[in-house]
Amino acid sequence: MNLTKTHKTLQLQIEFTTYCNLRCIYCCTLSSDHKRRSIDLNAFDSYISELVSRKLQYVSICGYGEVTTVKNWQNYCNKLIDLGINLQVTSNLAKELTEEEVDTFSRCTHLNVSCDTVDLELFKYFRKGADFKTLLYNITMIRALAYKNKRLPPQITFFCVVTDRNVFQLNDLVSLALSIGVKHFHFCNFCKHDIEESAEINPIADMSTEHLVKIEGYFQTLFSLIEQAGGWYHYDFNLLEDIKQKLNENSSKKSEIKDSNTKDTSPTISQRRKTRDCLLPWSYIYISSNGEVRPCCILFHPVGNVTGGETIDSIINNEQMLILRNQLLEGNLKAECLSCPEAGWITIEELKRKVEEYILTDNQATDNYLKHRQNFVEYQYDPLELQRSFGGLIDENQVLKKELESVKVDLKNIKSKFYYKIIFKIGDLYRKAKRA
Repeated sequence: MNLTKTHKTLQLQIEFTTYCNLRCIYCCTLSSDHKRRSIDLNAFDSYISELVSRKLQYVSICGYGEVTTVKNWQNYCNKLIDLGINLQVTSNLAKELTEEEVDTFSRCTHLNVSCDTVDLELFKYFRKGADFKTLLYNITMIRALAYKNKRLPPQITFFCVVTDRNVFQLNDLVSLALSIGVKHFHFCNFCKHDIEESAEINPIADMSTEHLVKIEGYFQTLFSLIEQAGGWYHYDFNLLEDIKQKLNENSSKKSEIKDSNTKDTSPTISQRRKTRDCLLPWSYIYISSNGEVRPCCILFHPVGNVTGGETIDSIINNEQMLILRNQLLEGNLKAECLSCPEAGWITIEELKRKVEEYILTDNQATDNYLKHRQNFVEYQYDPLELQRSFGGLIDENQVLKKELESVKVDLKNIKSKFYYKIIFKIGDLYRKAKRA
């Protein structure tokens, strides 16, 4: 079997624009070489049509700009939702949204929101041009409209850049978020750019040894708070790994940070026969605002350009993509893959097994893909909330009601904190009920 070719692309990430309505002090868009541009959306329908034929299931609209600055952005999102595609949008929610925009956000599957602190002044300092109160109001209106229209609200994830200025305020941020129905968190490690505005903030790994020791226990307490509330968290692998390495350097003792999410991201002698646990070159493409196509958000060298007459199908299985997949399958990794902060390590044999499974078995491959990209499609809704949101609508349809009964049994018996199959079953039933 040829494992270097793929006949399906489950996920598209597309950057609508690099323009933004804020000037966040640690964003690389403030650098002098940042180019401001927007994608030509005249060909949007053809991109989606081609990808739907390749079994497209998820679209993520995000990039270096703010999607709500694009004229009629919601119309393109609504097209995707109407096709039954799971849509994730990343936004700063800094502007006063129109009713149409609130409605579109309320129909999304996922909504990623940039939020680092509940301190009003520090929030304005970090995200210049934004107001924390506006963000809270928008979130409340989005969730309220979803419930009003008998829809499950989007899964909202707070993306938080962790620095020395806000690290010990994260407990307050998480507590407030949980109180408004936000149960998902992604903690990002601050990367210092050559930007004057961010000169006064630093990565947490640069803090004193006394603070670093305190941070270890602080994060464990924070994670426990999220878990106890039925939430989910993810963090950049190097966020806590950098602290561990710094403490090792200072004390020559092994850190005791113990968490399943913390993974070694650098190869060792024992990892010579290993490769990255990554299916993205088979299952995902990224289209930037200038039309460049990339195999992931880490590899910046494009493998094609949709504005140059190339079809998406031809790009996905072109020579560059075949070489990249083969490198992963052989463990002969590019420098960017070696230093990837996202994917963990896996044996070459195990990756080959996953790729073969992905190519041959649609349903099982989809499950494995979801687990691999948990920061994109991980669900954590309370089963009772699911039944409240979907049950009434579906119960009006006797055929769908019978299907729902079997799903409810699964909901009662499920023990894992991940509801992949159950959620998608109910989501499909919901869409059928809407059409009926």
